[in-house]
Amino acid sequence: MDQAPSASFLGNNQVSQVAQDGISSTRPRKAYLSPALIWLEEEGLPTAEMEAKDLMKALGGEMDKGEVMRRAMEKWRRMSVEEKAVWRARAKEDANTNQK
Repeated sequence: MDQAPSASFLGNNQVSQVAQDGISSTRPRKAYLSPALIWLEEEGLPTAEMEAKDLMKALGGEMDKGEVMRRAMEKWRRMSVEEKAVWRARAKEDANTNQK
């Protein structure tokens, strides 16, 4: 039978070394950060949550997180091209900073 050596045959130190070699040879993944998601995290969602709290205080009741998210994304869609360009530039700058 041709089988790979078992962990008990190699010993713990050799097994961990084989695992580390496999990990170190992989390339890091590149991630694209969407300007909309950055805006949503930094400004859109906190603002929408504050607005929802104010609205719910005035009207009573509660707004679910899905509705708050929908309102924040609607605000992104209504933003001007210039406003979105600022956020796109910030996302690109942050991505370049994180790569270094």
